[in-house]
Amino acid sequence: MEDRFLMEDLFEPLVHSLEEELRVYGELVQVVQDKQEVIIAGDLDRLRHLVGEEQRLLAEAKAAEKHRKEAVRTIALARDLQEESPRLTDILPASPEPYRTHLQHLRQNIQSRLNRLFLVNQENELLINTSLNHIRGMVQLFLNVNEDAPALYTPQGTVDSKETANQMIDCRI
Repeated sequence: MEDRFLMEDLFEPLVHSLEEELRVYGELVQVVQDKQEVIIAGDLDRLRHLVGEEQRLLAEAKAAEKHRKEAVRTIALARDLQEESPRLTDILPASPEPYRTHLQHLRQNIQSRLNRLFLVNQENELLINTSLNHIRGMVQLFLNVNEDAPALYTPQGTVDSKETANQMIDCRI
């Protein structure tokens, strides 16, 4: 009976911290998916709000990670595991049932959410880079930064100077 209570005291903080990490990563996935829609729509006000929400969730994830590492270290010491920086995978084989199965399940779910988070962030980076390249191209078109612009004729029949030949806007004051 006492051994069961010792196991609960030892493993429950780890289970709780992993469940908290899973919750936070789930919310983060939702925020980065929302960011993707906002990036596509070009809604900067909503994007600013989502970036703030993302920062808040990242702070929560960091706190949950810290608690997880402390719980893993406590279990490693109690189980006489000689790891310098023990990880969840190091203590799983020494974990009793039903904790081992539950911990493995939580670990897999966290990995899955982190993978999804990574993929959506990559997609968002691609969307932003594509938008920036489009904006650069438009600016280049309007300001004619292109040195190889073909010569154009003016309405008077003379060749326009290369500096202003293909500019849509005359930026000289």
